[in-house]
Amino acid sequence: MASNATPTAVKDLIPSGEDLCKGIKDFGVAVNLKQNTFTPARAELDALIATEGNFTGAEGEEPAAYTALHSADDVGSKFISTAVKVLSITLGNSWSDVWLATGLPDNCVGLPRTQDSRYAALGGLNTYFTSHPDMEVNTPRIIVTAVLAKSCYDTITATRGGVKDATKKTADKKILRDAAMETFRQRYSGTVSELGQLLGVDDPRWYEFGLSRPGDPAQPEVPAKVHATVLGAGRVLVKTSGAIRASSFDFYRKIIGTDTDPVKMANTPGLEYTFEGLPVGAKVEVTVTGVNDAGEGHACAPVTVTVT
Repeated sequence: MASNATPTAVKDLIPSGEDLCKGIKDFGVAVNLKQNTFTPARAELDALIATEGNFTGAEGEEPAAYTALHSADDVGSKFISTAVKVLSITLGNSWSDVWLATGLPDNCVGLPRTQDSRYAALGGLNTYFTSHPDMEVNTPRIIVTAVLAKSCYDTITATRGGVKDATKKTADKKILRDAAMETFRQRYSGTVSELGQLLGVDDPRWYEFGLSRPGDPAQPEVPAKVHATVLGAGRVLVKTSGAIRASSFDFYRKIIGTDTDPVKMANTPGLEYTFEGLPVGAKVEVTVTGVNDAGEGHACAPVTVTVT
């Protein structure tokens, strides 16, 4: 028997929710839906769509914040390296007690390995050069001063704050998205449950809600023994040994670095399919799903190949 499980992933829940809401709008009165009517269902789906958009938008802001931090860290690293070379002339190339006042971490003369350590080093060097202005160098080619150390430190402080703000914003938006998702998932499962009390297992109106009829066969199992063979000239042969309850198979490809999601290339009753015209040198993930009257089953684990 087919099931109408509530989608767990937001990328599946939203389009399924659109189908469900359209069915409620067009057929809800006719089938006598009372508990799950169009207005609240549509409002909850719209809230999910809006919060998902806000969440993905916040996620999209994070790379710029990290880029700014990495850029500031690069500038600070160059200052630290130059400062160490300048100070080594007087303090020596090996760690000793005279280096303690510089604030360099880990009792090591050189560029600290971690960003946190480099940040701390800039603060220490600012304090050191402020207290030892005679150790500063300020020429057209080399600038090692307390002012520059503080500038580097302050820039990293600001960009670290930018990353913290960006990640907190994303986390906050995710909380709202997850709450909206749970609300609509309850609406979705509640509607399916109510329809189960109103429609027979073979009633074709199940399809109007984007659902399977409970009387339909269950969806196929995951295809087994999927493997890919690189044939050359941009071709890849994909084979499977089959899937329980599958009457045909959907073949997908995802070009790494080009495709955001898998792209369906073919549906065929056969157990193999040859992808053609793939870019030579590209890494490609191929997946296969089983299909029957109840719908499309879950995809197999991706198989990755390099096209020749």
